[in-house]
Amino acid sequence: MSDTEPTSGLSTDNEVVTAAAEQLGPLSELIEATFTEMSRSIEDELVRLSSDSRNVMRDMVDGILEDLTRLAAERLVSSTIDRSVGAGTQSAAETGGDALGDLIRRELRNG
Repeated sequence: MSDTEPTSGLSTDNEVVTAAAEQLGPLSELIEATFTEMSRSIEDELVRLSSDSRNVMRDMVDGILEDLTRLAAERLVSSTIDRSVGAGTQSAAETGGDALGDLIRRELRNG
């Protein structure tokens, strides 16, 4: 037999591989469990962030709608007052009187 022919090396190599597999098996399971848990955690966080983002957007849209509603109401009241004062000013200008005094007198007459 020559020194380059493995006779007992095959048996030793198999024993090393078997021993390594036995020792690395629990480590492999631990790594798999860790990645599985990390995947679940990441998924849970993404779902939570998505939900939070929707709530933030909903609150922002609600705020914008409230602002637009308030502005529309202010504009309606303002334009109504402007028309009333404008009519009083025009009436007063035609008669040569005080616009505010004319408006007050007209309101008092109408009750």
